[in-house]
This record gives sequence, structure tokens and C-alpha cells, in this order.
Amino acid sequence: MSTQKIFSPSYLSLSLAFILTMMTLVTFITTSNALAAERVFNVEKSVVSKISAKEILSILKDYKNTCDTCKYHITGLKEMLYLRPLTPSELEPWKKEIANGIAANGMTIIDAHYMWQSVKQVKYFNSLYVVIAYKKDSDNTYYLESHLVDSDLRDPILEEFSLDHNSIFYTMDSKWTITETSPTSTSVKYENEASLSSSLAFLFGSLIYNGLNKTADEILALIL
Repeated sequence: MSTQKIFSPSYLSLSLAFILTMMTLVTFITTSNALAAERVFNVEKSVVSKISAKEILSILKDYKNTCDTCKYHITGLKEMLYLRPLTPSELEPWKKEIANGIAANGMTIIDAHYMWQSVKQVKYFNSLYVVIAYKKDSDNTYYLESHLVDSDLRDPILEEFSLDHNSIFYTMDSKWTITETSPTSTSVKYENEASLSSSLAFLFGSLIYNGLNKTADEILALIL
């Protein structure tokens, strides 16, 4: 499975000749069924914000105002779309997976929906996510998770909204832990894990990792 403001990486600029050569290779690699190996990238960051947990959640889910030319600027992000809420049957598997069982750990789901985003890095990369927000019943801790939807689940949703999906990532999982400690202090932890083919990682590993870090920094800057 798999925030975003979520969150695809912003790649550094490359020469045009190199890009054209590499894009041909990338197309072959990402469509090859023979590739089984993958590489995982992890990013983890923490900040203390002056705004409330609910305000932070509102900003993170303000898709209409988030893009590379919007109020909430994220480099390379062209569009984010709220699609629709998950149905009860669609939500059930995620309830069991997230937090090792939402109900069993004193959590209440406050929002669960599909989100689609388009990122322009040399070409357009489009991705479908499940986004779930939930709250710990015992205190003022909120969680926001986003997960790249698995291939066997995403096609009906994409067809429903006439959208496509061509992410280079196998998985993209993000989690925000947002704890309001006082009216003017909120602790925020961001965790992201992304996986892709080891061949792509070999070619673009440093660019991808730097992009994931830069995107995380830009999102965190929005909620300080």
C-alpha cells in the first residue's frame, strides 16, 4: 500500500540529451515484468508548529490550493484532486492495516478518501492514493496517512473518474503524526517510505532521495 501533500519527488535538472536517453531507458524498465528487485527510500522529519492540529490537517488536505503555482507551493506538483470517500467495504481492509487495527488501538477515523495527483518532472507522473485521517481517542493526537493504491484496486477508481496512473514508484506510504501539546505548540512528525525498481534507483537514486527530502521540507514549511 501507500500524503500526500504527498509527495512525489522533485528531481534536479539534467541536460536535455541525458534526459532523452534516460527516458527511453526508464520506459523500458518500468514496463518490464522481469524486474523483481526493488530499493526502498526513507525520509523522516519532525518540527514544532505554532498552529493547531486541526489547522495543520486542513492545510495538508487543501488540494485545490496546493500546486507549484498555488497558495501552498510544492515544486513540480501540477494538480491534486479529491475524488470521493471510500465506501465501507473499501475502507475495511485499511482499518485492519493502519495502526495495526484502528478500533483495537483506541483510534477513530475522521476522513477516508481517494486522492489523485499529477507531478511534472521531465514528463507527467500521475498517481492514485488512499488518504485516511484518524484520531487517538485518549488525547489530541491526529494521524494522516496516504498510500499509493495497489494495481489490483486502482483500475476501477481510475476508470470511474477517467484518470490514469503511471507512477515510477511501486509503493509510496506517508504518515503524519500531529500532537497538539498547547494552544500555540503542535508537534509534527512526518515519515515517508517509497520503493521503486533497483534499476531506476541505480540510475536516479540520489535525485530521487534529494527530491523526496525537498518535497518533505516544502510541505513542513507550509505548517510552521
